Amino acid sequence: MKFSQSTDIAIHALIAMAEQTTDKPIMIRKLAKAVHASESYLARIMLNLVKAGLIKSIRGKHGGFVFKQAPEVITIADVVIAIDHEVADFSCCWEIRNCDQSEKCTLRNLFREAQEQMLAVLRTMTIREIANSPNCKTLFCDNESQD
Repeated sequence: MKFSQSTDIAIHALIAMAEQTTDKPIMIRKLAKAVHASESYLARIMLNLVKAGLIKSIRGKHGGFVFKQAPEVITIADVVIAIDHEVADFSCCWEIRNCDQSEKCTLRNLFREAQEQMLAVLRTMTIREIANSPNCKTLFCDNESQD
């Protein structure tokens, strides 16, 4: 199973935000540099996180992004759903051929169960837990200027 590049960037952006010790908004320029993404691409990703209610955008010269929900409660599943809307998309080729077995199909039910289990696992880890993990690489230092 492979997650989208947008989901990967979103997760890393939130980790970078959680690593900050300040409550000041983090500018898109600084965040884009930290996650190695273009500012325009990251801005579209961050907008999805704003729409999902995970973060909020602050306008103005000293604006940027801050958490709307605490990183202690935002799970990886929340981020995946905010960006990709699903954990895994299973589309059976027989659906378009008007399969009459779709609700009791063994294969479809197997993938549905796999999706539910994947979501359950992704709900066990929060952004804060990952940011605080000794195995998580620090994306940028607090003492850098906001540029």
